[in-house]
Amino acid sequence: MKKQKMLAVLMAAVIMIASMPGLTVQGDTIGREAQACKDLKILIGADASGVTSQYLSTTPTRIQAFIIVLRLKGLYDDASDYEGERNFKDADTLGWAKNYMAYAKDHPDLGWGGYPDGTFAPSKKIDGQAFYKVMLETLGYRQDVDFTYAETLEFAEEIGLVEDAGDIERIRSFTVNDIAVGIYNALNTKPADSDKKLISVMVEENIIASEDAVAAGFALDSKSTGVVSFNAVSNTKIQVEFEDEILLQKADVEISELNGDSRLSVLKVDSEGRRAVITTTEAEPFHAYEIEINTLVPTNGMVVKGYRNRFVAMPRDTVRPTVKHELLGKNEILLTFSEVMDRSSAEDISNYIIDNSRENVVVRSADLSDSGKTVLLRTTDMNSSSPYGIVVRDVCDLAGNSIARYKEAFYSDSGDSKAPSITNVRSENNTTVTVTFNERINKGTAEDTDNYDIDGLSIMEAELDETGKIVTLKTEPQDSGTSYKLIVSGIEDTWGNAMYRKEFGFVSDSSRPKAAVVAISGNEVQVTFTKKMDRESAEDINNYSIDNGLDVKEAILDDAGKAVTLITSDQTLRKVYTLRISNVYDAWGNSISTTSGKFGGMAKDSKELSYTAKSIGNGIVITFNKRVDRETAEDVFNYVLDKSLGYAAKAELDDSGRVVTLLTADHSSGRIYTITVESVKDIFGQRISTDTKVSTKKFAGAGGSEAAGGGALSLEAVVPINVNTIDLVFSSELTDDELEDMGVKVRVADDYDYDLPSKLSPVKFFVDNKKNVRLQFKTDKDNNPDVFEAGILFEAEVINIDRLNSKGDANVETFAGTSNPNEAPEILEVNALNSTAVEVLFSEPVKGITATRFEIEDGIDISGISVKSSEEITDRVLIYISSKTQLDDDEYELYVKTGIKDAAGFSPLNTKNLTSGKYIEFDGDSTENEPPFVESDITVLDSYTIQFVFNEEIGDISNSSFSVRRTSGKSTSINVSKAVLADDRRTVTLYLNSRYTGLSSDYEYELVINSSVRDLQGMAVDSGDREVEFYGEDIELEELEIISRYIDEDNRVITLIANRELNISSLDIGDFKFSGAGYYGSSSDKVEYNKNSITITLRNELDEDEELTIEITSTGRGKIRDLNGQSLSTEEIEIDTN
Repeated sequence: MKKQKMLAVLMAAVIMIASMPGLTVQGDTIGREAQACKDLKILIGADASGVTSQYLSTTPTRIQAFIIVLRLKGLYDDASDYEGERNFKDADTLGWAKNYMAYAKDHPDLGWGGYPDGTFAPSKKIDGQAFYKVMLETLGYRQDVDFTYAETLEFAEEIGLVEDAGDIERIRSFTVNDIAVGIYNALNTKPADSDKKLISVMVEENIIASEDAVAAGFALDSKSTGVVSFNAVSNTKIQVEFEDEILLQKADVEISELNGDSRLSVLKVDSEGRRAVITTTEAEPFHAYEIEINTLVPTNGMVVKGYRNRFVAMPRDTVRPTVKHELLGKNEILLTFSEVMDRSSAEDISNYIIDNSRENVVVRSADLSDSGKTVLLRTTDMNSSSPYGIVVRDVCDLAGNSIARYKEAFYSDSGDSKAPSITNVRSENNTTVTVTFNERINKGTAEDTDNYDIDGLSIMEAELDETGKIVTLKTEPQDSGTSYKLIVSGIEDTWGNAMYRKEFGFVSDSSRPKAAVVAISGNEVQVTFTKKMDRESAEDINNYSIDNGLDVKEAILDDAGKAVTLITSDQTLRKVYTLRISNVYDAWGNSISTTSGKFGGMAKDSKELSYTAKSIGNGIVITFNKRVDRETAEDVFNYVLDKSLGYAAKAELDDSGRVVTLLTADHSSGRIYTITVESVKDIFGQRISTDTKVSTKKFAGAGGSEAAGGGALSLEAVVPINVNTIDLVFSSELTDDELEDMGVKVRVADDYDYDLPSKLSPVKFFVDNKKNVRLQFKTDKDNNPDVFEAGILFEAEVINIDRLNSKGDANVETFAGTSNPNEAPEILEVNALNSTAVEVLFSEPVKGITATRFEIEDGIDISGISVKSSEEITDRVLIYISSKTQLDDDEYELYVKTGIKDAAGFSPLNTKNLTSGKYIEFDGDSTENEPPFVESDITVLDSYTIQFVFNEEIGDISNSSFSVRRTSGKSTSINVSKAVLADDRRTVTLYLNSRYTGLSSDYEYELVINSSVRDLQGMAVDSGDREVEFYGEDIELEELEIISRYIDEDNRVITLIANRELNISSLDIGDFKFSGAGYYGSSSDKVEYNKNSITITLRNELDEDEELTIEITSTGRGKIRDLNGQSLSTEEIEIDTN
């Protein structure tokens, strides 16, 4: 009430009235104080012109101030129509204001009681002294107690309300603008009884809205609060929980990409209490962002200032949620969704319809559970015997994916008529009893504590869980070992069937817990209790003491509640210690008897922190060799992944304290990835080494569901090319044999009414590389049929590849039809590269290319082409010109003869774009072909591997094409184990033989290029460019090992993945020894190898859920070598069968 009077007194000084003469100003500007008062609607102006400088220069009256007070208090309409019998003596002097003055007369609590002579003096002007006297009283200061009327302005100056009292005294005409300044200053001054400014007090009292105050330019008093939790739940939604209630708004949040220029727009913020959900534009999955929160408007005086957090965007969720329904009673339906749902759409009753031909059923409420996966619909009663239909639509998951329209029929008479019964009563701890029912029960009756009675115990709370079957009773502390009687009555099931009064006995556990003690490392002691323990007492280090000067630094209770790990100071090897335990309680409040246990000290764990990494398809399991600090282990920015994977979106440490699971982008099967762990600490604060031998590891991608037993090869996508052609994209390269054996089944997706042409068969071929397979379909009557119609969805199933992952239909992909026709190939361009080479580009891959298919006019001799066989499939060919008939800068005609067809061999080259259907013109180039040379520096990958790049494409190479030797002395060449030309035909990698001395940073070397190295036109490297010098480096060669292993779902095909490319000349099944998992050898067992993988195919299936051990014999390890000639270091492998 006191604060309301403050406002009334303040507003009494405000001069704005609708009856003042109109004043207009063109191009007007007003000061910040008047603008602030205008924004708060304290000043509204005299007429339609609003608050102008001329209006601000006028002098106010008492009645004008009173009317604005009425408006702000919401009493304006009441006062306008008020016809009180009493009024001031001078009420008739201002007829239009008579009703307002009568209202003031009858409501003296408003502070406008008039003068002792009974007048109101509505037209009287206010001077500065009178105004600031009102302001001082507004601020809680009392006349003749805190100040005298004569000292008004001096006191105002003393408390900072005015800057100089003399300035106010010299004002002869106290204007509306002077009042605006006074109000503005008063709002920014602390009242006598407050540590906050008046504006903040008014906001807290809901007199002025906080957002209005901030918009008007006022800085509200506030205290900073923090963020309790932050969770990016999808790539468009972020959940934030604050320490205090905060009304978060869009303008409070800024999100930008880390180390980038892009920003995320905040679309909306759903804020309730201490929690807020921020919805943004789509973040790029596995990209890093930084969020900053600064609340502009305080909530209950609390703000968030300067909160920053880095996060990684979650993977894009495009999967629609599914739902099923269950009729719980005549007016309740339970909907169970496949994932966590968005609350606003899930609780929107317009998204649910109940149909019945005889009844109008209304959905009264929709309540989403705390888990976010179930919605309880409460409806009007459903009593009809005719069928009902339920429709669910437009309900979204957290990523915004809407459920596919769900429509199902049901009958309301399908419920039961039996009362519920209790199947179990159990004391969970000394204040908790659980009551389990045989069916779902009514929430209202279940949570009514009057329906339960325990002799000798008060029941404070009853809570029904999400299953609807278990009620948890919170009681006053139970006496250990005491038998109690629980009486239950009045509980109804969801159909309204009530149970009779039943009695059940239970005993509060009175047994004391016991403990066993064992040292598990030089700094860890494990205490295993016989019962579930109270966490607070179990993790209190004061309850544990160890003799011989061994300190307990931390106590960690596991999630099961039965094992405590004590972190100790360094133990002494073989020294016997005694651990004393006291004051530790079980969950029922039973204290352990003071217990002593002995253990032998273990040596200090002196090994440095290290780890192993394993792919699980869309994540990495990192297993550390010791317990790690949770904060650093769960910081995703402490894990540096290959650029193709981006950042890890989540890092979760398990209960063991040693295993971290990272959520990452999908891995490609068999691809080798690198991970570096930085700044992770063990529990004693020791950081992982920055030495790359320790911090950096390689692992092979498992690809999708391989980690669950799928194959090492994944079908990643099916891409429609035209009406009868599709591309299959695999995770790694196929072999020629796999392409030949591969089968593909194409069918129309469910719910589409379309018939595929009969007798379809495909032609298969690689395109671009061996990861991409193109299928061009024909029928027995048509080589160019319309197969994949636009608007229809199709499925392609790949079969007959042993190592293909088919678990969970991973070998099936959906694709959309298209209207793109399959047009015949054309020549797109012809370009002279120099005087002896012409490039021809086709619109698509073709075959049938030979030198005889081309002819260049004017006696130009074609000496050859880049395509080696007419069966080679390519979209580009180089035509080589004889040096005797080189091109000049004239225009030429390239004639194309018949015989070139599309890659399937169906459609001949379309010659309509050729002149006269025969030739295409191109400009010659008299530039002579230059010899190739190494244009890059020599890159030393390790002491046995170098890489370099030529300025142009070169022809095939061999191991003898290059040699490497020291520049000093007359050292013999270092043996080249393998020379590899990359697909770009420019990049060469030389693998030096690891059995000899490798490169060293102590020496300079030279690369010697043989004269056999030539460009595609046959020109050799110039003699002056055949020796390239470089310095060695001391980078240790990584040893060859098996880093991943997979087994197919049939437990027959085993794939071993090496960390380096393999160079195997021969390998057979006898190079491996198998044991376990019911292995039974067969002469049909076989071994195949390809790049960095070895595939073992067994005739007989292995036993399920067993462990298979594979020993690689010394002979086998000698055969399995990398390109540097290193033999395999892995001796034994263990695989769990499916």
